[in-house]
Amino acid sequence: MKSRLIARIIFLIILIILAIGLIYIIFSDRSIYKKRLPKTEDYLLVYNGTCAGGKYLVYEDKDNKYYVPCSTADIQIKWDSGYKEYVTEALENSKVTITSLREHGLEIDETSK
Repeated sequence: MKSRLIARIIFLIILIILAIGLIYIIFSDRSIYKKRLPKTEDYLLVYNGTCAGGKYLVYEDKDNKYYVPCSTADIQIKWDSGYKEYVTEALENSKVTITSLREHGLEIDETSK
């Protein structure tokens, strides 16, 4: 009888230790779950030339086409990390959105297909 009671107490202690460890992992800044989430970086728009005007297709989805006034080869995104990529690549890889680009000051015209 005493051995069963001791086994239950040990089992409860192990469960409490596991629960505390799980809570630490979830809410800790060093959490492995937080490290797996993509870091959201801010960026700057960099223009590599002068905008000659016109309409250049920058992105299209199933409903709309989006145009910018500069050649897409002249517009790059510079991330906080220093990495640069063309705005078309960032849109295709879902790193930025049309809304985010507008918030950063890029003029985007939208037309339905």
